[in-house]
Amino acid sequence: MGYNMIIANKVHLEGLDELQQRIHLEAMALSLGCSVIFGAVFGLLESAKIMQSSPNPSTVLFVTGITYAIGMLLAHRKYL
Repeated sequence: MGYNMIIANKVHLEGLDELQQRIHLEAMALSLGCSVIFGAVFGLLESAKIMQSSPNPSTVLFVTGITYAIGMLLAHRKYL
């Protein structure tokens, strides 16, 4: 199922024009960067006993989705 989702996303992105591809690329770059930083900081805070809860994958996915949406809005504003 995950493989099929990756292929469907790849086919979708290949069907877009160059501007739309660039907008998605910038949004994905922001989303990946923020998610990695969030996950690393969250994990470090938990291991340093500053936070009691461990990193939950759904929390990281929430941050990924929100930052992707913000990235799309920023890129649309920048290019359109």
